[in-house]
Amino acid sequence: MAFGQSIASYTSHNVGCKQFERAKKAMLYGIITSLSLGVFLAWFSFFHGNLLLSLFTPDSRVIVTGWEYLKAYSFDVILTSFLFCMIGYFNGLGKTTFTMFQAIIGAFCIRIPFAWFFSNQIPVSLFHIGLSTPMSTFVQNMLCIIYFLYIEKKIKKNQMKF
Repeated sequence: MAFGQSIASYTSHNVGCKQFERAKKAMLYGIITSLSLGVFLAWFSFFHGNLLLSLFTPDSRVIVTGWEYLKAYSFDVILTSFLFCMIGYFNGLGKTTFTMFQAIIGAFCIRIPFAWFFSNQIPVSLFHIGLSTPMSTFVQNMLCIIYFLYIEKKIKKNQMKF
């Protein structure tokens, strides 16, 4: 999220100077940097989540159960590397209505329904319930990519108003 906030600020400054390419590069570098850290954290959470959880509790049942959830959630760490940087870029462009709608679609049309669905499957699995979050982020990423391509087309045609 910090990457996204920084990219929003940097993008807005560059848009004011009509430096759209610099703003786009900031988003790209933010994604690369965030992804570098995200891949490591995802790997660590997936394969060594028990070590992370043991920092908070000595209860082995909580650690095993929590690790099951962390394994699913670890995929989201990678996906949010893209999502938060793109959201920051759009916010810096002043396209906050889009960022609001993609978040609403992700939460209310994907994350909550799938979490509910998986929580009603027998046997209940925290891994499956946890997958609802990366599923939502994946859809949000697809929406952002489509919107990014649309914005790029508008910028190239010089029709976008800032």
